[in-house]
Amino acid sequence: MTQPAIVMPMNDPDGTMFAHLEKLTPLLKTIFVKALVGIPATTYHRQPDYMAWLEAEPFFDVFRLDTDPPVGEYFAALYRYAAQKSAPDLLLHLCFIDRLAFALETDYREQMTEDIRSLTVGDMPLVFARTEKAWETHPSNYREIEDMITRTGEMVFGRTLDYAWCHLVATAEQLDAAMGSIDNPSMSMLAEIVLSLQDTMQCKAVDWLAWEDPFILSVDAEELKAQRESSQQETLKRLSYALPMMELIYKAAKA
Repeated sequence: MTQPAIVMPMNDPDGTMFAHLEKLTPLLKTIFVKALVGIPATTYHRQPDYMAWLEAEPFFDVFRLDTDPPVGEYFAALYRYAAQKSAPDLLLHLCFIDRLAFALETDYREQMTEDIRSLTVGDMPLVFARTEKAWETHPSNYREIEDMITRTGEMVFGRTLDYAWCHLVATAEQLDAAMGSIDNPSMSMLAEIVLSLQDTMQCKAVDWLAWEDPFILSVDAEELKAQRESSQQETLKRLSYALPMMELIYKAAKA
């Protein structure tokens, strides 16, 4: 069976996540056939050493942007590039380096690797969702707000899906078809992808999507969790993408 590919945005001007990527690359090569990485302009110019390393490593297919576009436009450009540069039946794992680093640098490594390797074309498209155990590690405001999105989808479509996903897998052909209808410049475009694929979308809940921030920031998990739960700014940040996602679900149901 052909190895899948990984597709990741890398907006990392301070180089924090590149250090994780460099550490993980030998392992990633055993799991994926290639990594398609999207680099916005500021990151490209501020990290010349990492850029030289990426561009010299055949495993990486670097998609360089000349600007720093809004997050939705950034993701969409990368995903279109990945879909069009890959064989139609190649499995593309759309994910994020912080989540990947957390899972593969901790005790979740074996579980995540097994879950990735077990997938076939017949499982596509698929979204990895958080289990109850994984959600318990997140701040309660994160969970409650994202649950509003999921519940909205349940009520209007009868499907339980993670519209604000952290890890989605599709064939290049499926992703290419989905991206044809994506036009939202914000993070809510993640929900647009699910909406375009939801008739055949499958879901697998996993523990390795536990909260990654304490690991990435090297801080106490309970202290950070308490800080985020009491932060109005954090709550508003999540509402800023949750409300547009719910509106997208509403519009899709009316269409």
